Amino acid sequence: MIIQARIRENLKDTEGLDWISPLRAPQIKKLVEQSAIQLALFDERNLASIKSEDYPGERLIACLNPLLAGERKKNRE
Repeated sequence: MIIQARIRENLKDTEGLDWISPLRAPQIKKLVEQSAIQLALFDERNLASIKSEDYPGERLIACLNPLLAGERKKNRE
């Protein structure tokens, strides 16, 4: 994965090239608050394709890792 700063510096104007970049925790939190990401999206699969006006023209894919979620829940308790 590549961060947004490197995309702006090196890749933005390169035709025919796509990339994957991660969203940071604050960005994900905002999507949850906007109800763009809901746990019901993961009922059938652990992947969901979502859209947000904050990311026009971009494809957002969210994944749920039940093992990691369980571990984090255990740590919080």
